[in-house]
Amino acid sequence: VVEWNLMIYDGDHLILSTEESSRRLRNFVQNFFACNECRLNFVNAYDQCMFDRCHRLKEADDPSAEQTQEEWMELPLWLFETHNAVNLRLMKEKATREKRAWNHQDEVNSRWPSTEDCPRCWREDGAWDDLNVYKFLRTEYWPDDGITNMYRTALNEPLPIFDDDAVSPPLKMPPFFLQVVPVVLVVGLGLSWYIQKQERRRSGMHKRIE
Repeated sequence: VVEWNLMIYDGDHLILSTEESSRRLRNFVQNFFACNECRLNFVNAYDQCMFDRCHRLKEADDPSAEQTQEEWMELPLWLFETHNAVNLRLMKEKATREKRAWNHQDEVNSRWPSTEDCPRCWREDGAWDDLNVYKFLRTEYWPDDGITNMYRTALNEPLPIFDDDAVSPPLKMPPFFLQVVPVVLVVGLGLSWYIQKQERRRSGMHKRIE
């Protein structure tokens, strides 16, 4: 969604804003997500503006002004933070069930990506580096292209080797929640477009009848 908006910007208006995209994702999760607990937790996180969502994801002050990549990066980064918060909560609940004390190593293990998968995503103080995390997310969810390979180099990740005779290595799968986010967002946007189209058709029919 970040790059799609940047590519289709025509100088007159943006097709979507970060607020609109996240709101449609929230509504899709609320109405169609099968996991009831997951649905409630995500909707509550959105509605309660957790991780400064209301400030980070908002409508552009000027609808005709182009949003920057930095502004659009906030959407995947907010989803990343929300996902890691879920990991942290689930691991703490597991520690409680096992009647053991929560320790620093548990907190480190709850992070995604791990320091092994992306050493540059995490700073020495334990905070995450937003730009490098975004680069990592792009390499996970975007087909390999020039930008992806540039990000892999910046993150010290190996570049893919395409050999028709070689056996493809097993795919590294991201957590389930982040796997479904792109699908949910695309389907949600499609449903929203279809509903708006139907409403416009009905409105036009009423005008003709009058």
